[in-house]
Amino acid sequence: MDYGKLSIQELIDRCIARDERAWDEFLRRFDKHIGITCASSIRKHRRQPTKSLICDLKQNTYKKLCGKALWAFKCTHEKAIYGFLATTTSNIVHDYYRDSENRIEPIELPPDLPSPDSMKNRGIFRDALACLDRALDGEVNHDRDITMFSLFYWQGYRAREIAELNRLKVRQVENILLRLIGILRRNMNPDKKLSP
Repeated sequence: MDYGKLSIQELIDRCIARDERAWDEFLRRFDKHIGITCASSIRKHRRQPTKSLICDLKQNTYKKLCGKALWAFKCTHEKAIYGFLATTTSNIVHDYYRDSENRIEPIELPPDLPSPDSMKNRGIFRDALACLDRALDGEVNHDRDITMFSLFYWQGYRAREIAELNRLKVRQVENILLRLIGILRRNMNPDKKLSP
């Protein structure tokens, strides 16, 4: 049987029946979507997503799905699963912060962090995020673009990894990052400029 050809409802039915190959297919189809939702939801709590935190929250999401959450899903159309997974993941992130309101995540600074000199000062990074938040206010891709900026300049993700998470081409991600740097150059003091 080709699991890649299963409809969403057929795939979910097999996951509910504890079919390991179905879960492998489920992960193949939806893991990136859940990861992106985790990162976006973390930002809504005014925190910076880290690789380890995203990984932990994704695992919590899968635990909930394996519990009884997936049983509640009714497939009205093939794209409905994305909204269901986004809601489930957002609730997991919200619960994570609600259960420990003053939680402080460790900052991951991988040795290959792009432009480490330009981002070593946390205050500069916060100023940059605030500047982008104001400049992009009302834009359709506001959250996505700020999350990309954070992932690249603070968390050390590569453009290729960000492209995979967002289902974009690497060049598109690079262009978005260059645009954001342009916004910062125009709006921040010269001594706080960032280099791509």
